[in-house]
Amino acid sequence: MDKERIAVITDTACDLDKKYIEAHEDLFVLPLRLNVGDKSLIDGVDITTEEVLARMEAGETFKTSLPSPEDAERIFDEIKARGIKKAICVHIASGLSGTLGMMRLLADQHKNEIEMKLFDTKILSMSEGHMVKVAVELIESGCPFDSIIEKMTILRNDVDGYFYIPTLKYLAAGGRIGSVAKYLGNLMNIKPIIGCEPEEGRYYPRKICIGAKRTMLAARDECRAFVENLHAEVTVLHAGAREEAEKLAASIKAVCENAILSISELTPSLSVHVGRGMMAVCTRRFQ
Repeated sequence: MDKERIAVITDTACDLDKKYIEAHEDLFVLPLRLNVGDKSLIDGVDITTEEVLARMEAGETFKTSLPSPEDAERIFDEIKARGIKKAICVHIASGLSGTLGMMRLLADQHKNEIEMKLFDTKILSMSEGHMVKVAVELIESGCPFDSIIEKMTILRNDVDGYFYIPTLKYLAAGGRIGSVAKYLGNLMNIKPIIGCEPEEGRYYPRKICIGAKRTMLAARDECRAFVENLHAEVTVLHAGAREEAEKLAASIKAVCENAILSISELTPSLSVHVGRGMMAVCTRRFQ
């Protein structure tokens, strides 16, 4: 008996490699939007991360918005055209974006044509991407549609992610941290490691460090504690900080010998909230 054909829908906050996306024909990526002035830009299509960073440094203000419902409708049309009747939707933390809420409304509108189940990753960037990979792998292994979300919820415990942000001003401008926290961070040279809390994925200070060097050591040690001696995939992402990301990746590899390390650039829509120099460590361990 042939395996049931199930689509996977995610968003560009997942930071998945383009080659991976192209290699999985039933994986669809919904683009987030960036707004600047009166223009709406498609994430990663109309503008690059470096262009966003340079324009922010020149004084321009970017905001992010939900994916266009029209973009989602085009994905639904393509899924239906392929004869696929079921889909797993894997999205950025509901506490950071309304994308999941929008997809829930659209899923209800299309329930007679496509049965969709939604998964809140409660995180973002390549940690979200790791959960997309989990969904794809479960489908490819023949996991029944009704069991996929349950298994993903269990495997979510093997995915971690946190972020080093050299300046808090962009998070504060976007309303994602308080102005007092931003002021204290800049005044005292506090360089927090930001995590996503487990309820809805909202940002919280996971580790407080003084100075960039200590923060990098803490980022390495957080990964080592999570991975231990297990096999793992670790992606170090950056916003305009390739050299620093390479150093961080090398330090992680030195203490996580069974980990496969990769380095990638943060998507433009996420760069808006962090500015140049941000680095993320996104890990999936295999038990």
